[in-house]
Amino acid sequence: MSTGARADTDMASTFSPLKNQTFRSVWLSIQVSSLGWMMHTLAIGWLMATISTSDLMVALVQASSKLPAFILSVFAGCHRR
Repeated sequence: MSTGARADTDMASTFSPLKNQTFRSVWLSIQVSSLGWMMHTLAIGWLMATISTSDLMVALVQASSKLPAFILSVFAGCHRR
């Protein structure tokens, strides 16, 4: 098999899930949501940096925006038998 044909096969298998309409819709909505979440965390950090001159307050705002996901991810891996 030539490398060109192998590259085409790899690309086809990489993007083949996007042929499914449901998967494509969910994937796109997750990408848009992630972009919005990143813009939100950037905006609150930027706002705190303009309001306060304290580096600690800016760091606390950034940490508090990620703290719920961090705490819940610990419990997401736990399960009882």
